[in-house]
Amino acid sequence: MPTKHTVVQGETVLSIAKAHGFRDWRVVWDDPANADLKSKRANGGVLNPGDELTLPDREKKELDVKVDATYRFKVKSTQAFYSTLLKDAYGEPYQSTRYRLVVDGKTIEGKTDDKGYLLESVPPDAQEAQVTVLVTVRGSAGRTRTAEVAYPKVRLGRLDPIDTDTGVQGRLAALGYRCPIDGDLTGDGAREAVRAFQGDHALGVTGDVDPTTRSAIRDAYDNR
Repeated sequence: MPTKHTVVQGETVLSIAKAHGFRDWRVVWDDPANADLKSKRANGGVLNPGDELTLPDREKKELDVKVDATYRFKVKSTQAFYSTLLKDAYGEPYQSTRYRLVVDGKTIEGKTDDKGYLLESVPPDAQEAQVTVLVTVRGSAGRTRTAEVAYPKVRLGRLDPIDTDTGVQGRLAALGYRCPIDGDLTGDGAREAVRAFQGDHALGVTGDVDPTTRSAIRDAYDNR
């Protein structure tokens, strides 16, 4: 029988599906009982605490097998990916640059693509990630050394929808603006961050999150 799950901070459709034994999160997200929620949240990775997600009955399969035979079964697991565009202090992408990605204590090493993007497979229920870029620096006498540029830690699954105040604040903070994530867009810190963003993106500098500013914050975050 289908059950209701109330979303808490840090959960996504992927992590919820894995916790309840679903191999494919789309079985949950695409269930007709979740149509209303899906119409509100375009991305199953960005849910709001308090959202209600319906978990359908898991499909059971029965196979006819021989008692004296040996069988090997392959079980497909749910996949999730961490992707981000890595830029230097001047806004230029780190193209074909080595990086170190630490996800919940596990280290993954790789190289960005020719546009500066990082893409790695991560566990669906991962909680924290941090990226360090390994840059070659040329010093005096032609000597080179490797410098490490560490990005702030990212809490995975904790970004709220853009139509919420915390969703706006979370995206501003992720974009590098000093913005508190307290759900109050009228506070001095939040308004200062909004004004800074508006100034950087040729918007009217008011400190208010009007529809145009909200859309611009969403687009800047999605395209970062």
